[in-house]
Amino acid sequence: MLTETTGNQDSQAYNAVQKKTLSLSSIALSHFRNYSYSRIEVDSSPVVLTGRNGAGKTNILEAISLLTPGRGIRRARLSELDNHASGGQPWTVAATIYGRDGEVKIGTGRDPEASDDSSNDKRITKIDGKLVKGQAELGRHFSLVWLTPQMEQLFQESASTARKFFDRLVYSFDTEHASRVNEYEFAMRERNKLLQSDRFDAIWLDALEQTMAETGTAIALARLLTCEHLNHAIQDSHLSFPKAHIHIAGMLEKLLEEGASALAAEDTFKAALKQNRPI
Repeated sequence: MLTETTGNQDSQAYNAVQKKTLSLSSIALSHFRNYSYSRIEVDSSPVVLTGRNGAGKTNILEAISLLTPGRGIRRARLSELDNHASGGQPWTVAATIYGRDGEVKIGTGRDPEASDDSSNDKRITKIDGKLVKGQAELGRHFSLVWLTPQMEQLFQESASTARKFFDRLVYSFDTEHASRVNEYEFAMRERNKLLQSDRFDAIWLDALEQTMAETGTAIALARLLTCEHLNHAIQDSHLSFPKAHIHIAGMLEKLLEEGASALAAEDTFKAALKQNRPI
């Protein structure tokens, strides 16, 4: 049996501070993973989920992670989140949170009109009952960072793994960052497809590389700014724990740190992309 344990609910002073910060007061899961339906209500105190293996603790955390831009804590396909005993009913997650602009109700789920084919899955999102386009709007209200046991090798794996984790930190400071990353990655995949084909359109490649240069520079700037925020916070800490210094290494980041303008960095990166086509 899954249980929730909250902190001392009689601590008015604690809650007075906590209600000013991001917090979740209720979450409802419908046809999600092993839940036909479940609703949990908590206060702003810390919450600990306890239960036997397979009870669904991680499923609740995954549902909460879907209240932010991205594919959630497990990065699963939308169709994989459905409760298989629900007879094909699409999953939904609804929550009431205290966000940047006060209390807001967020709902998200797999589009019931989408095809059962996982490649055609579509996710819909509502904020205060209104349908919103894309997931970027989620970041305007709620931001999360998660650490799981599987992430202990984070900095020993590929650079792309570390970048994806850092980008989740950037979302907390820049709500448009997720959209730019998605746009960059789409253009990069399309460029790779063209380069792998026997015949490719140079004009279309130019357009894709222009998009990569523009969005890539904006992404690099956001990462550098977030890095600066985090370094300031670390240095301002009065704790005795050893202090780290975060640095981002990359072509665009180096250009920008050395004083190049955003436009100059775009031009340099675009020229490098064009030069590297044969590679």
